[in-house]
Amino acid sequence: MPAFHSSTPRKALGTALFAGAGLLLAGPANAETQPPEAEPALSSGPSEIVFEEHNLFPEGIAYDQTRNEFLVSSLYFGGIYRVSLEGDIQPLVEDERLISTFGLHLDTERNRVLVCNSDLGVGERTAEDTKMQVAELAIYDLATGEPLRHVDLTALHEGTAHFCNDVIVGPDGTAYVTNSLSPVIYRVPVDGEPDVLTTSELFEGEGVNLNGLVYHPDGYLIVAKYNDGTLFRVSLDDPSDVRQVELDRTLEGADGMVWDSQGKLVLAANSIIGGEVSTDAVVQLSSEDGWQSAHVSGSMDTGAVFVTTAAQQGDDTYVLYARLDQLFTGKLPVERFSIRRVDFEAQ
Repeated sequence: MPAFHSSTPRKALGTALFAGAGLLLAGPANAETQPPEAEPALSSGPSEIVFEEHNLFPEGIAYDQTRNEFLVSSLYFGGIYRVSLEGDIQPLVEDERLISTFGLHLDTERNRVLVCNSDLGVGERTAEDTKMQVAELAIYDLATGEPLRHVDLTALHEGTAHFCNDVIVGPDGTAYVTNSLSPVIYRVPVDGEPDVLTTSELFEGEGVNLNGLVYHPDGYLIVAKYNDGTLFRVSLDDPSDVRQVELDRTLEGADGMVWDSQGKLVLAANSIIGGEVSTDAVVQLSSEDGWQSAHVSGSMDTGAVFVTTAAQQGDDTYVLYARLDQLFTGKLPVERFSIRRVDFEAQ
């Protein structure tokens, strides 16, 4: 990647993005490891953080408490970028191996940042032989951005297409990763070899399927399926035990998720490009039965800004207005992006 200058225009993207799946695209992004325990309340941050970079198109977000700033990924440039609460943006990771970066997660206990690397045909480094064929987990030093490990997940499951979309880390450092174009969840130990945690017919469908995920301390994952808005509860003790969470409403375009300070699940849902249903909202989900079922307890409409995922800063939840709708429909350039604090309307 060329040297980063926030005021220097990047070359324009082509309008021919990619064929297939009806331009169904999304990713998540960042998700907290588990429902938070009681922590000292922090004062509210800014209601909106605006940052500018020509056609950056961030997709994933995480809050870095060590620097009191956010980290975002980029569909077009790859890499990981630091965004201050004032909106200043600087690179943390610039790695020519990254094509498009999606969901990211901070493992502060081990000083790591983990990010999904894929090629959907929209990146500066996209190529015909890698388009829809990359599922890689890239791991970097959180303080310096130096590479620690690149894990190729593609060969672990036979499939015609691959898309590493989101990643979450459990307490022991094991990473869990979704593939949105193959019905697979991967498992990547801190030092050991990666493998397939589970695969299920429930994960199959048209276009983009598995998306965001979170870890629950009772020993299971909650995973969102983008195209039909369903959620699944996946046991880590018995990964073949995959159950659909009963919801009181459909959430088509379900993308990234995070646990909020109340231990409730916050989910970002956007518009499926070319689809007939638009959720375009951030919803808060509550469960009283161990996530066998859940109901919407709060909601915030976002409009057509392609909100992708959320991050927690103290008591505040922030969501990323990624503007990927502009990218997917060729309405370029886009210079401004934002991170918004969530204020729910009770249901």
